[in-house]
Amino acid sequence: MAKEITKSIEQEYSQAENSFRKYIKENYSDLKITKKGMPDFMVLDKKDRIIGFVEVKRTDLSDNLKKEQRIFRNFCQRYKIPYQVWMPNMATWDKRNIIKDKKIWTEQTTNWRL
Repeated sequence: MAKEITKSIEQEYSQAENSFRKYIKENYSDLKITKKGMPDFMVLDKKDRIIGFVEVKRTDLSDNLKKEQRIFRNFCQRYKIPYQVWMPNMATWDKRNIIKDKKIWTEQTTNWRL
């Protein structure tokens, strides 16, 4: 069973990624690496400079962030990197009303928002 799980995990990664994972495991046993938790979108300006990161959720903030997503959000907050959780229903809201609903912005790390 454990062998099947390991094989399944290895199939999620390319050969080069598996080489990197092996390298880290053999040379930096005190570190942990993951591909999980990265936001759904990186927002760039016209000059390809990063403006911020957006995690898209299906409904609202009750669609909780996973552990790795919270780690990335906290990293952004610590270093004042713009990060926002966005839900599809937000696209139809009047921008003036968004500010009043503080619950929507509890996952925002800076004053930046879309």
